[in-house]
Amino acid sequence: MSITYNTRHAIHPNDSKAYDTAKLREAYLIEDLFQDGEIRMVYTLYDRLIVGGAQPTAEPLLLETTLTPRSEQCMEHNACPYPPTHDRRMEA
Repeated sequence: MSITYNTRHAIHPNDSKAYDTAKLREAYLIEDLFQDGEIRMVYTLYDRLIVGGAQPTAEPLLLETTLTPRSEQCMEHNACPYPPTHDRRMEA
């Protein structure tokens, strides 16, 4: 059994206007999501959404914890999926 996990980065709308069909499919289409004996996940920066598929065969699949998509510091790489653990504005 294996877990496949990849990330899709957002594309600027102005850039996508110049894409042909093949490039649009490469950027947006998620193919082969269901494979025998595998769990596959795609994390997309559009709405920070995780799309996944699992197709067990003779053996059950174990959904293990994967790397959580996040930044170490808020606004690192212009992303802040989770609120900061400590708000400096609250200090006296």
